[in-house]
Amino acid sequence: MLYLVLLRRYPINALGSFVSALATALAVLALFVAKPSATLAGGVWATWLLRVHIGLAFIGVTAFGFATAVSIVYLMQSQALKQKKKSGLRRRLPPLQVLDALALRSIIVGFPFYTVALLLGSAQAIHAQGGVRLTYVLSFFSWFIYGAVLQARLTAGWRGRRAAIMTSVGLVTTLMVVALYSLGVA
Repeated sequence: MLYLVLLRRYPINALGSFVSALATALAVLALFVAKPSATLAGGVWATWLLRVHIGLAFIGVTAFGFATAVSIVYLMQSQALKQKKKSGLRRRLPPLQVLDALALRSIIVGFPFYTVALLLGSAQAIHAQGGVRLTYVLSFFSWFIYGAVLQARLTAGWRGRRAAIMTSVGLVTTLMVVALYSLGVA
């Protein structure tokens, strides 16, 4: 849906194949992971908070996934430009400046949602389970990566390759959290 909204504003027609490939990969991953085995504190209030936490985390991770897809396309487009390839795909992809701006905006949208989801989930899980687990540490690490990318892009002027690579690393860390939690491993 985010892609369709952005399509009306930016020339990103060719980006749809990358976005749909990422969405398909994440959907297939979701089919193969088990339901979480850990239970949180009971009650209607805890159930409601858990649903809010999951919804906010979903929005944040989706925005980060879109930013990563755009960043990967940025890296491909940049490499093709350096090698002076004149392939049909390169001509159809948006300019590097548009890709960089889309990645930044996606992180700006996803970061507040992920932050609130992280706070809600961590507070409830620590209260219910009485300790810190690997998923909490990885969650904060992924949050720190996106915070650092956002800070560096807005204040230090990070653009391009470095920002695209760090955005991708942030998504890998975030997906590790989702996979560990979904499998009930940590």
